[in-house]
Amino acid sequence: MSMLPLEVWFRCARERWPAVDWSILRFGIHLGEITPKHPEDVFISGAASERLENAWVAINQDFRPEVLRRLLQVSRVGESAEDLWSETIVKLMTVDPTGVQLADGRPPCKIRLYRGEVPLPSYMAVIAKRIAFDDLRRRKVRLSLALSQAQESKRSDLPAEEIKMEQEMAERFATEFVDAFAALTPMSQALLSLHYGQGLAKADAGRLLGIPPYKVSRELGAAMKDLRIRLTRFNPETWSPTAMDMWLRTWMQCSNITGGVANHEP
Repeated sequence: MSMLPLEVWFRCARERWPAVDWSILRFGIHLGEITPKHPEDVFISGAASERLENAWVAINQDFRPEVLRRLLQVSRVGESAEDLWSETIVKLMTVDPTGVQLADGRPPCKIRLYRGEVPLPSYMAVIAKRIAFDDLRRRKVRLSLALSQAQESKRSDLPAEEIKMEQEMAERFATEFVDAFAALTPMSQALLSLHYGQGLAKADAGRLLGIPPYKVSRELGAAMKDLRIRLTRFNPETWSPTAMDMWLRTWMQCSNITGGVANHEP
């Protein structure tokens, strides 16, 4: 990389954050060969990765409001936006064992992995949303297991033969469900998994898969219809839209935890 753009980026960053005393040499080493779209954000994140306290203060002052704004919708279904911000900072401040050791012998922080492709608030908001969705998914799985245990307790009074029959039917249906899901197109599997398994909004799931916003609901409906058609021959009287929605969410969330068929990480 030529010195001219590096010097310009460095000067702009230092003017923006004069209290962050990070050298142009360290900035250049941190950049390497990349040409970031947001070089000033790379400067402040790079300084933070080397544990400069003023860099973290600047990130909190300059980027926190925008990240919190982006998290308002997510916080309604999970933790508060402030909690998610705190967890994101903790995550970005953790040690990155893949980084080159600093001059004092310590490893850098994980925020070094940010490379300026998007604004730093966008990058942090994505991390925070993943934390929120992962927490929501874990809570849903715990709820599902609690309900299952409650149902198991109720069934304890049933005759042994009836319990065995129910178990066999449940196992057979689970196998049929997995087979039916596996028969869907990869796009349908991914869309269902992202929306029902990872809790992404339809628009977010569509964006990750390259589906135009106006087509997401139609594609999701078509995938559910295809899955329902494949299953109605087994249990035609049970497949209401509510039942389908419950089965998709419960089964895919459990599959994401245990590494089942429905585990489609973006």
